[in-house]
Amino acid sequence: MIVLNDIKEEDFDDIYNMTSQKSIMKFIGDGKVWNEEKVSKFIGYNLQEQGQNRNQRKEYYYKIFTS
Repeated sequence: MIVLNDIKEEDFDDIYNMTSQKSIMKFIGDGKVWNEEKVSKFIGYNLQEQGQNRNQRKEYYYKIFTS
């Protein structure tokens, strides 16, 4: 089963650890690793989007878990 969870501020370390690895980021976007500022902006953007209704939201990002 796949579970989608909203991104929260507490996810900073997990997101930073993943996005700061060149071996992972070469497959994502422009292939560049993220610094702490970019991760903070990404999380802030997600928190802002989560506060909007589904008609206003532009993008959806989630943490994906499997069980």
